[in-house]
Amino acid sequence: MISIVIPIKNEAKNLDCLVKTISMLKLGAYQIIFIDDNSLDGTLECLKSLSKKYPIKYVIRKNQTGYGSALKLGLEKVRKSEIVVTTDGDLSYDLKKIPELIKRINKKGEENDIVIGSRYVPGGKIKNWPFSRILISKLLKLFVSLTLNTNVKDNTSGCRAYSKKAINKILPEIKSNGYSILEEILFIAKKKGLKVVEIPITFQDRTKGKSKAKILKEGAGLIKTVAALRKRSIIRFLKFLIVGASGIIVNEGLLYILTEKGHLHYLLSGIISIEISILSNFFLNDAWTFRDKRDGYFFNRLMKFNFARALTLIINLGISWSFTLFGLNYLIANLIGIAVATLLAYSLSNSWVWYHKKQKNTKTN
Repeated sequence: MISIVIPIKNEAKNLDCLVKTISMLKLGAYQIIFIDDNSLDGTLECLKSLSKKYPIKYVIRKNQTGYGSALKLGLEKVRKSEIVVTTDGDLSYDLKKIPELIKRINKKGEENDIVIGSRYVPGGKIKNWPFSRILISKLLKLFVSLTLNTNVKDNTSGCRAYSKKAINKILPEIKSNGYSILEEILFIAKKKGLKVVEIPITFQDRTKGKSKAKILKEGAGLIKTVAALRKRSIIRFLKFLIVGASGIIVNEGLLYILTEKGHLHYLLSGIISIEISILSNFFLNDAWTFRDKRDGYFFNRLMKFNFARALTLIINLGISWSFTLFGLNYLIANLIGIAVATLLAYSLSNSWVWYHKKQKNTKTN
């Protein structure tokens, strides 16, 4: 039996097309489980009508809401199914990809536990998204990649297939109630040694109804989830930020002293102060932030760190310049550039400058 779990709220306009499309996929024995958060747009009436013709079950939750808790409830109800598919009720994901998701779970020789419909692998696409939403998605993708290290390109895709083994290993450890459940599941999957693969899928913005995702609320929820899952990494990142802030103080202080007191040209003062601040950051990070990951020669780490900071400086300037071309205020553009450059600098520092050959065998925090 294949079970398809779909959390919904106020999707009455999409349900008929959704159910009929799935029914034409030739899945064999299947059922659709809708977890509805007390919709007020006539969703219940639609479900009642469709259930007379199609293999549909539904749960109406009146006292609890949230995508994460709805998805978890749905997974609990179908945990005995051989394969579980999840998707959204807004028709954003290409439902015709469901048979391929299932096929990759069943494929002999691969032993896949989770198959993800991915927007970010070759062949994957996003249609009709505004630039601002693409930007936010890319930044979240980078954030999750750096903090959870799931080795997955599309951690936020809700279109997936799970084996029975995966569901039963993951379910007991899920804590999230919001959209961050998607990232948490993949983090747990890696910890449990489950095999995850991605196939390309086309994602398009909904044409009917309104999105339930609240960017600020879900962003805060994601940060909370990441903090709970990766306490040690978060502490290391905070140390990295503190060291970076000290570097700004060193940079600005030296720039002032060399220019105003030493009477050097401000550009020459700037070059000197930048390099001194880079050296300051390196020594502090080497002695404090990444002390437990020091490996190889000191001079090699120093050269790598200098190269990494030069690269992130170029990227910072490039992002700032690019966004100003789109009409964004230069100060806001610079902040975006700093944020991206900081995340990249940390990633390079953690995975390259202070790469420890034995870290693959360390326990995930």
